[in-house]
Amino acid sequence: MEHEEADRAMAVRELQAEDGPVARVRKVAALWIPGLTAVLGLFGLAGALIGKDTVTALPVWARIAVGALAGLAVLLAAGALFGAYGAAYGWPRAIQSPEALLAWYRARDEEPGRIVAGFQRAVLATVGALLAMVAGVGLLWFVPPAEQGGTQIRVTRTDQSDVCGTMLASVNPTSIRVRRASDGRVVSVPVAKIAGMNPAPKC
Repeated sequence: MEHEEADRAMAVRELQAEDGPVARVRKVAALWIPGLTAVLGLFGLAGALIGKDTVTALPVWARIAVGALAGLAVLLAAGALFGAYGAAYGWPRAIQSPEALLAWYRARDEEPGRIVAGFQRAVLATVGALLAMVAGVGLLWFVPPAEQGGTQIRVTRTDQSDVCGTMLASVNPTSIRVRRASDGRVVSVPVAKIAGMNPAPKC
């Protein structure tokens, strides 16, 4: 009984102490929070630089990939913030009985290890969020926009051959591009060799 009373007294003193092992570990974790917050602040910069039109111009698979990476990055960033603040400041804990106080005191040696492990997970989550964001931005930069289909036409050449399909945007003013309906190939037809063009409801 006297041993338990002594343990309770020690537990109360340790809860109030500001220089115990748990407090020291939490102080170190708190020093890292500004750095993690600065890294996660890059999400705001990326959002400001990336417009909706940039994403909608991508092919479907790239839009899905960017959306998945963005969702993953947000989840990891949220986990990183919760983990970092939990490691630095802990979570509210109600000790409602002497037995609960003793249980906490007797498990106190494991608390610094749990704090360190939680903070390491927060750092890894931050790195994962950053990598997911970089991968998403890489898709936006390097995946070419999807070709927008236009009117379906039939192009008659000067040699009487024709091409029927969907007219595509062209950067060359001396030719037009048509995605041939029969095989999906993109055919470039010089303007000088076009005898006529007509709408083609059906190829």
